[in-house]
Amino acid sequence: MEKKIIYKAAVIGSGPSGIAMVGQLISTKSFPILWIDPNFEGGRMAYYKQVPANTRPIYFINYMKGIPAYNEFIEDKNNNDNPMEVFKDCELQVQPYLEKCYSMCNTLIRNIKKNYDTDKLFFSKDLVNNLQYQEDNKLWQISTNSSSTFSTEKLFLAHGSKLKIYDSKDKPQIPFEILVNNNPENLQKYVNENDIIGVIGSSHSAILTLKHLENLPNPPKAIHCFYREKIRYAEFTDQGIVYDNLGLKGQAATWAKEHLEAGKSKIIKMHFMENFQEEKKIYEKFYPECTKIAALIGWERNNIPIEIKTNSNIKKINNIDHDGANLRLVYNDDNEINSIKNKKYLENIWGIGIAYPIYKQDLCGLYAWDVGVFKFGNAAKVIREQLTLSQSELNLQSPKF
Repeated sequence: MEKKIIYKAAVIGSGPSGIAMVGQLISTKSFPILWIDPNFEGGRMAYYKQVPANTRPIYFINYMKGIPAYNEFIEDKNNNDNPMEVFKDCELQVQPYLEKCYSMCNTLIRNIKKNYDTDKLFFSKDLVNNLQYQEDNKLWQISTNSSSTFSTEKLFLAHGSKLKIYDSKDKPQIPFEILVNNNPENLQKYVNENDIIGVIGSSHSAILTLKHLENLPNPPKAIHCFYREKIRYAEFTDQGIVYDNLGLKGQAATWAKEHLEAGKSKIIKMHFMENFQEEKKIYEKFYPECTKIAALIGWERNNIPIEIKTNSNIKKINNIDHDGANLRLVYNDDNEINSIKNKKYLENIWGIGIAYPIYKQDLCGLYAWDVGVFKFGNAAKVIREQLTLSQSELNLQSPKF
């Protein structure tokens, strides 16, 4: 009977965060590595190729250069599939469309497949449906939709997030990917001249949505934008970026400053809701006249059921969280008070990416989630630094949020 492989590490997800984590594991020679994803096409980036990025190409390049294993790809002049070729026609300080990042991700995946033998890195084209930590052997068991099971010493979740659901009270909602991609022909199919569109939010995606709606060949009759957070702009300084995670960048910032805030729009009405009373009053007045809704209210993590097996007992963990400082997963026992001080680390499992970002203080002193391709690369470095520590050393610090 063939002996089952026990992997040193397993990564779930092939978006920018999964690619960064696999690269750091290759760099530390943590073989054999298992990589699981249903497509291996850069995660959900395929849906947003025509979205103007808020990251300059130089940051995408630095994302690759920050991962030692990938330097051999980009420095190899004889590499016919060199990832650097993706950016050869880009101005390095001007934000491109996300198609460039999508191409970079797929080029990196092809290079990884080409350069690492199957005894070092195993690709499983599948969906994970359950994770179980087995206390007797200190291994994670991964179960998939194809009924495969794998065992690994360390586990890294980069499986992404989905859009938060917005209750539009039976008003039709325009799909998110239709709103944020710069594709007027597709967006026009959802909008006519008699529509009054209700846009919810003031994020990068919301501002792009306002821009795309107003610039349609046949724009709607009116747009109401309902938002709670004041619009901020990222400021580039010698010390770093002020409002890095909270401010607008690129096309969204330029259009908001020069068009929206300059009062040039004839159809957009902005409604800032600074408290609950104001929000209720504004919604009661303007929401009923909206014929369609564009909800841009953020993301929530994709769920993978997690269990802990102790002897013959299997306990489901329903209250998973993550430590914003070191990206380890934490939980509360069902019988304990749901408070920070009672949270415990799960052993040898980390999260990374949009579902598990670092919680970081900005130069302006405000804390926010550190989200972006380059930042996911930095998050992989944070995890890498912990991989040589023992479990007791990892557990010395209490979780921080």
